[in-house]
Amino acid sequence: MSVSFFSKRVQDVPKSLFQEHDLFVSALDNMAARIFLNMIAVQLQKPLIDGGAEGFIGHVQVILPGITPCLACHDLWVPPSEPFKCTYA
Repeated sequence: MSVSFFSKRVQDVPKSLFQEHDLFVSALDNMAARIFLNMIAVQLQKPLIDGGAEGFIGHVQVILPGITPCLACHDLWVPPSEPFKCTYA
């Protein structure tokens, strides 16, 4: 098993690097980055573990594209103006 991490905007990571990995773990600090990684996971049909916390409130969600809802399926995560919606929604 190998683990890769990047100290740059997730939107700036080449798509070819996403294709090389089997699973994504979101350790991101903003919604735009989370939605972007969610979109990549759904497009590539690869699992995503998303988690976050603010103060004492947190969440963890496992996204299995085509099996479980993704972040775009939940209107509380994605504003209606967002152009991406997964096919599960």
